[in-house]
Amino acid sequence: MEVTTPERPIPVRAWIVTVKGEDLEIDGDAMAWTERAVRVRYVDKFGHLDSAWVWANAVTRR
Repeated sequence: MEVTTPERPIPVRAWIVTVKGEDLEIDGDAMAWTERAVRVRYVDKFGHLDSAWVWANAVTRR
């Protein structure tokens, strides 16, 4: 599977599911993507920088 990495992160809004099963809509940056998934970097509710791979249809540009 081919992974695309942009020169600069792209601002996005994405739905994620936390380890505890919470569905959250977050603002973040797209760091990489494939045809079906996007790696989103974001700051979690505790102020920690984190990232997650999410389905592409869970992500929109800001």
